[in-house]
Amino acid sequence: MSRTAAAERITIRRAPQRILAAVAALALAAAGWAAPAARAHELQVEVVDAWARPAIAQGNGAVYFTLTNRESEPVTLVGASSGVARYTEIHETYVIDADAAAHEEHGHDHEHGAPHDHGDHGAAAPAGTMLGMRKVDAITVPSGETLHFAPGGYHVMLIELTQGLAWGERFPVTLYFADGHTVTFEVEVGAGPAHP
Repeated sequence: MSRTAAAERITIRRAPQRILAAVAALALAAAGWAAPAARAHELQVEVVDAWARPAIAQGNGAVYFTLTNRESEPVTLVGASSGVARYTEIHETYVIDADAAAHEEHGHDHEHGAPHDHGDHGAAAPAGTMLGMRKVDAITVPSGETLHFAPGGYHVMLIELTQGLAWGERFPVTLYFADGHTVTFEVEVGAGPAHP
């Protein structure tokens, strides 16, 4: 058999496989198994004024910022990550019910299972008020709304820092959304948001 004839036989054998693959892809798309259309564009979420206080390696830190949803639909924040910490979680500060706290020891669960001190995030509270921190699995931000991550409220918790956070340094943080989008932004270390 000539090399040309062999090549033709290979082409003939492979043609039906390509047709079957194309038909299968069309069938999956028609059945709704295609990638979500929402991921075809960049998520219109704006993050500004991102900052964190200085912190030492092996300690913990917190990231604060302002997030605005510019999409026409709600977006749901489900997680965060950063290379400067072993664990990164979305947390919120809340007031602990004094009566409940008197009857049972306060605690909270974390996926990583490592205990840690949240430290003082500058939350201002009336004297005698007990504040706690807890992990948040999801936060939905309505279309056009702004959510502030600030001391005494929501924050991205950096647990077991792999490096120190020195004054004036910058580092990236990535936010994860329920539809598969991610948004990465830079955080500046200082006493508050840096303004030009």
